[in-house]
Amino acid sequence: MSSDRSPGPFAGPASRQSSQAEPWGKQDVLTNEEFEAWAERLKLPEAAKALIARIRSSAPVRRVTNTRGNMCGTFPSTKMSHTIQWVSSTGELALVLQWEHDPNCLEIWDQALEAKIKYTLPSGRSAGARTVIDFLLLLRDWAGAVDYKPSQNLQELALEQPYRWIQTGPHSWDQPPVRERLQELGLGYRVLSEYDLSPGLVRNIAFLQPRLERAIDVPTSTSELLK
Repeated sequence: MSSDRSPGPFAGPASRQSSQAEPWGKQDVLTNEEFEAWAERLKLPEAAKALIARIRSSAPVRRVTNTRGNMCGTFPSTKMSHTIQWVSSTGELALVLQWEHDPNCLEIWDQALEAKIKYTLPSGRSAGARTVIDFLLLLRDWAGAVDYKPSQNLQELALEQPYRWIQTGPHSWDQPPVRERLQELGLGYRVLSEYDLSPGLVRNIAFLQPRLERAIDVPTSTSELLK
């Protein structure tokens, strides 16, 4: 993946829209030293580590746009200190809200990875495509890519493109060509749907978000009493 992006709002890491809020409990992105230690602990292959490092210093490969029946936007992430793109306020935005306040989630990178995949059509002919994956996620114990789609869309894709999408359980799906390609790079892959969301948690986070972002000045005397 090239880090050279076209000019505009996402021309480079410095051009991501900055989130100015400095909330209580803010978690910064990993420093270079922390990233190296994290990658070493997970025993990431050099190819995976180099790819993630390149993504962390690059702008998104795609800027999301509104489509019929689907709204997109950006979330001002205090964890990442810039905005995160999302498509669907009840889907991707809900996921981003969960990750934003999940201490197990270290970093969230949107529209960060374009993968070239190969598959075999029902006719037996080999084919391929390029796909932009929704998120690159760095967890304390996992590194990989995540795609989100509503379950209805996933069911339709599994019927229309069984060579690319499959249903693996009552509420779980997979995209083997993408998963296999990412495994070659040393990264994991997950397909998520609304069944992976916690509606109550998302509602609570959305309600508390303005309060979580509000700076709180605690007098020194009070801090000493609380120790």
